[in-house]
Amino acid sequence: MKVVLLGFLLLVCASAPGQTDDEAAVIYAVNSLFTALSEARGADAAVLYSSTAMDQVRLSFESIRRGIEREDESVLLRLSSAGYSAQPSEILGWTLSEYLAATLELPIMSGRYTPLVMRVDSVDVQGRRALVFITFENRAGAAFPQQAVLVQEDGRWLVEAFLGMGSFP
Repeated sequence: MKVVLLGFLLLVCASAPGQTDDEAAVIYAVNSLFTALSEARGADAAVLYSSTAMDQVRLSFESIRRGIEREDESVLLRLSSAGYSAQPSEILGWTLSEYLAATLELPIMSGRYTPLVMRVDSVDVQGRRALVFITFENRAGAAFPQQAVLVQEDGRWLVEAFLGMGSFP
């Protein structure tokens, strides 16, 4: 956490001319999420999810828990195929944040981001909500535009929507 705070302070101090502190903080948050996802640092990525994003994760986790409790073979196969190393009984004991971190550390998840380079094109901050216009480029040079949505919660900019964010194995 100290590293994240130090990085944030350095970013704010080195923000581009004409860029507001909020814009710099939003760019830092979206870059931090992309880096954490690319490097399979699930816990670091998970703390950047907004409460609305966590509500979506909760739906997925509850579905998986119900499947485990019913001993649904399709759910158990899906967990195994996705690469979860924990046993189903362990997963039942996870918190929502632990589930999210473990999911974001799966090779199938980080593999979505590692072949991409991300560039923040612009940021539009309106109050406690920000739209971030991003371009992703793959190794072949193909570029595709995307938008990320961030919201300010408890003084921090957190990600509500981002490429592949709600698509879990």
